[in-house]
Amino acid sequence: MKRLLWILTGVVAGLSSLAAGQMGSMSMGLVSADSFRPDISERDLKIISRVLELPADSQQALQALYDGYAGTLSSEGRAVKEFLAGEIERAEALQDSTLLSAASARVAKWNERSEQVKKAFLEDLKSLLSQEEEARWPLAEREIRRFKLLPQGILSGEDVDLVRLVDEVGVAETPELSAMLIRYREELDRSLLARKALLDEQKPAYEGARKAGDVARTLAIWEDVHKARLSVQGVNDRYARLLLGQMPDSAREPFEQKYFALCYRAVCKETRAETYLKDALALKSLSPEQRQQLVTIDQQYQKRRATMLKGLAAGWRDYEELARPGSDSERSEGVRSGKRYNGAWLPESHPLVKGRKDRYEADKELRTQVDQVLSREQRDEVPTRLTDVARFEDWGVGGL
Repeated sequence: MKRLLWILTGVVAGLSSLAAGQMGSMSMGLVSADSFRPDISERDLKIISRVLELPADSQQALQALYDGYAGTLSSEGRAVKEFLAGEIERAEALQDSTLLSAASARVAKWNERSEQVKKAFLEDLKSLLSQEEEARWPLAEREIRRFKLLPQGILSGEDVDLVRLVDEVGVAETPELSAMLIRYREELDRSLLARKALLDEQKPAYEGARKAGDVARTLAIWEDVHKARLSVQGVNDRYARLLLGQMPDSAREPFEQKYFALCYRAVCKETRAETYLKDALALKSLSPEQRQQLVTIDQQYQKRRATMLKGLAAGWRDYEELARPGSDSERSEGVRSGKRYNGAWLPESHPLVKGRKDRYEADKELRTQVDQVLSREQRDEVPTRLTDVARFEDWGVGGL
């Protein structure tokens, strides 16, 4: 779910007549944003404090340590960013990408330094603990593993942290809910460790098989890793249902909606027509009657959207099972034809493709309804109504 690829296409009259050299563009990402921020967030820190049962004074000491850790990454990282900005500006001005070699070297050193800072924080954190608190340290390590390993998920729901989600929704932990979260942590940890071990072991073999054109071996390795990913996904799906049963009625809908949105980011992403409606509702020039009409349109559309998203989610899960590597797959044929992203290569009868068409038709109807409410001048006030940029994001499950 983390593999995003953006393609921007300017729509210009007579574009085909432009020389090929005028249309080329390239971007180079030199450094990961993750190297500039802590592996553990402020919210995660509170979870660790609860697991270790830290008293107030220890929590204050831990917070001070964390502030210093985050501050070091921020201050030293700022110097790195400033250096990179200068090197990038020089390379762009002289139109010479080879001038970025010094920037690449600085990034390599920074990555090492960033890892040192993160490792030192955990060592210093452990040194703060009393003997009783240190005895519970394996529990904190389990929490840290979850924070670090969950984001490696690529299937729908494979990267969702239900502990964080319960905290974000603000559900008061009853003894029953707390006991269930403990079981979730334990079972998820086993699945995450199994997935990590398999990925560490099989990645070199997978890349070697791909380079050698060994389709059978590539697919066999992919299937093994896919099963490990399904195990993590299954733990999350199962405990999301179990946790719902332990929550008060007021928390169930927010929890369920947030979990669905996190699982299916690709299908829940706001469409252009939805953005147009949202921005139209923000117009200051609307009359009370116009605003009420748009609110009614929005309410009707949201009901229809909820039904469409459920169908798209089911289609997405099925797509994840079909997105296997191999030269003889429909996917490879689709890539060769240009249908590269998010299962666009699937047959017309597939529920994901059909669901996208249904949503497109619903969006066209929504756009027409909004247009009918607004005056021509008001329509022109909404910058998102029209676009000359085509945008594609690849949320696909390619590779291991």
